[in-house]
Amino acid sequence: MQFMAKRAPIAGVSVIILRGAAALLCRRAAPPLHREWTPPGGAMRWRETTAQAAQRIVTEQTGIACELDGAFDALDWIVKGPLETQFVFTCIAARWTAREPAPGAGILEARFAPPGDWPGAVRPQVLDLLRAAAARATTRAPNDPVLRDLPPGSAVAAAARAPPG
Repeated sequence: MQFMAKRAPIAGVSVIILRGAAALLCRRAAPPLHREWTPPGGAMRWRETTAQAAQRIVTEQTGIACELDGAFDALDWIVKGPLETQFVFTCIAARWTAREPAPGAGILEARFAPPGDWPGAVRPQVLDLLRAAAARATTRAPNDPVLRDLPPGSAVAAAARAPPG
């Protein structure tokens, strides 16, 4: 009997952080997205919740602080090559709260880009996510569901449940 290794997608998060109408974009330092602009994002670690992964990745890649508003979409991405890999990213909307972005782990540049800069700077599927997050931010009600794995007493959960503004 021949052993067949199972291949499974890698879970990750993509965090779309808005400051007003501008979205935080990061220019990647390494393949497979070398020199491309994307929202902060990456693979989850074992036993890490979606919210924990989002906060860790944002901090490591940009140094900013943000409040998570919740998951709003998912993105499937297959990286072609000798070691073809599939990623499934949970897309999380967030609001900037503190500190200016600075390039961190795996990032060449990090900056808030106004909506007029998005087309042509990012892949079409990323542009769709940025637009969806921006639309969600303008229509979000105070009682919209937030990430389910946030502890009810956490400051992030309380901020996400607070009325906008």
